[in-house]
Amino acid sequence: MALKVDLNKAFDRVEWDFLLDVLRKMGFGVLWYKWIHACLTTYELEFIVNEDSIGVINPQRGLRQGDPISPYLFIIVADVLSRQISKAMALGSLSGIKMDRACLVVSHILFADDFLFLLKASHADCSAITRILDSYCQVLDTKMGSFHR
Repeated sequence: MALKVDLNKAFDRVEWDFLLDVLRKMGFGVLWYKWIHACLTTYELEFIVNEDSIGVINPQRGLRQGDPISPYLFIIVADVLSRQISKAMALGSLSGIKMDRACLVVSHILFADDFLFLLKASHADCSAITRILDSYCQVLDTKMGSFHR
């Protein structure tokens, strides 16, 4: 079976603490950690109406669209999902598919906030991928925007 999933506002909902924790666990050095922390936390949004500033807020989560580093940071967040799926494959909870006998097993393809899962059409695989996606969405505080089979 093939499942295409799109996450609602995935870039906007990335929790900074989660991202920074992932960076630490991936072995990023202290200097990189500080740089990325600074990129995330040292900006503000100003609201302007009729050329007058009506207020400023400091965001507490999310990745800025248009910031050159944001796609790379999102890839790091998406890698968490990829690793969860790979772990489930290794444990036998999920079964990917082979396009040909000589090919490797493929279970998922990630592109920005769109995910394509290629799994065995079984109740066990449906249950496993649902658990993994629910867990991932809970961490990101998001929901699946569209879910196509």
